[in-house]
Amino acid sequence: MPPRITEPVMAALIDPRLRCSTALVAVAEASAAADQDRWWHEAGLRTSMGGLEVGGHAATCRSASVAGVFACWPRLRVTRPCLAAVDLATADAKWVTLTTAVAHYQAIRAEHRRIAGRQAKSQCRVCGAHTADESEA
Repeated sequence: MPPRITEPVMAALIDPRLRCSTALVAVAEASAAADQDRWWHEAGLRTSMGGLEVGGHAATCRSASVAGVFACWPRLRVTRPCLAAVDLATADAKWVTLTTAVAHYQAIRAEHRRIAGRQAKSQCRVCGAHTADESEA
């Protein structure tokens, strides 16, 4: 389903319910509100990054949709003759799903470049260790 449908549902229903259920298991009310918010933000991360892989679905709706469209694209071009000549980069507006996926992908790449630039600024040029960002100091 497109993010315009799934994102509001995830934000209004799914993520809050997951937060409530996970907070009950973790006895989160014993912590300060700021700590609970930080904990919930980190809970959506992959376990390899220290998270729980719980929640954060509203934030990933667009990337999941893009991944689904792009994963199916090669097969769609083979099985649907009307799509065989359609190029993702130049698809016209009548292919709403494709143009939306490409737009979301470009936005994701722009966000990635922004974060990578910020990360590079906070990394020591000599040893590669991370330093405090000027805005956080």
